[in-house]
Amino acid sequence: MDDVAREYLLITLALGKLEDGFVDAYFGPPEVREEALAAHSTPLELAQRAATLRDGLGELDDAQRARWLDRQLLAVETIARRLGGQQLPYLEEVERCFDAAAERTPAAAYEQVRRELDELLPGDGDLRDRLAARDDDLTVPVEALPGIVEWLAGELRASAERLFDVPAGERLSVTLVADKPWAAYNWYRGNLESLIEINTDLPTRATQLVPVLAHETFPGHHLEHISKEQRLVIERGYHESSVQLINTPESYVSEGLGEAGVALVAAQARWQELLIEICARAGIPMSVADAVGLGERVDRLSSYLLDLENEETCAQRKEAVGNLRALGNKKAIGPLRKARSRMRTEGGLIKKKVNTNACLRSDAAEAIRYLQSL
Repeated sequence: MDDVAREYLLITLALGKLEDGFVDAYFGPPEVREEALAAHSTPLELAQRAATLRDGLGELDDAQRARWLDRQLLAVETIARRLGGQQLPYLEEVERCFDAAAERTPAAAYEQVRRELDELLPGDGDLRDRLAARDDDLTVPVEALPGIVEWLAGELRASAERLFDVPAGERLSVTLVADKPWAAYNWYRGNLESLIEINTDLPTRATQLVPVLAHETFPGHHLEHISKEQRLVIERGYHESSVQLINTPESYVSEGLGEAGVALVAAQARWQELLIEICARAGIPMSVADAVGLGERVDRLSSYLLDLENEETCAQRKEAVGNLRALGNKKAIGPLRKARSRMRTEGGLIKKKVNTNACLRSDAAEAIRYLQSL
């Protein structure tokens, strides 16, 4: 372990003693934890150490590692200064902690969701009552959860293994718990092992199981954590990755990976297949037509964005632009902007750059204008 990693661990583990829940997991040397906890450092002392360590990162050979540590240490310093009584404006604190600026969701986005729910849910009464009734119909009995979760985790692992280099020897266990403030949680234990807890105090809906399990297992937190331990800690000796911190850029990225990953292992058609099987195992009536309808509502944005990025021909990607416009979700604006230019170098001796998305530029621009007007 080099001096940078050791100092990073000593600072963050000591801060975890002062801020309950800040350290989400640690699987490094026990003696480093013992040294950190025995130091009795004050928050402002830790803030200064974080700033000093950050100032010296230019000496590292790996620019990506330095960049990661720089952003993490800014968050660590920010949290330590807050604990020491040095308050920042809330939005500034959020940006320093997550390396991302908070953005307000426009009211139109919520209105669009309400319209889609109104179309999807049967009846014409109060939308909240209709949604609650549908949720009750889709609730998985607690006694059925263990078998369903074990089966579904295996399905998600198999899908992930076809897409990613999953480290050999990884282990995953799931247990049911109660009296927790969250629906599900991944506790990473190190040695390529995770414990997933599912809170049975909260009702588990059949439609939630695929995204929740994908978030916590494959290709979400479990795959992320075992990959980092294998690639960064074991293979490269970057021991700073043996601690996992809440309210820092790594946790923000981790949650994003957990949310986005389900589209890779269970895109629309696959999600529908899994939903039908979950309902069958739970004793919940679910027709193929009903599952298709739910799948179209839940996963169309992810599916169309994948088409925009991965379809082979410009004409096929242009079709995805039209689908995204019709969907009316403003989250598509950023990807549509990016898609207007997709450059590739072609030619032999005389090379030139060609925009392989030229055929969709005008359609994408019009779709962006339309979505911005909603």
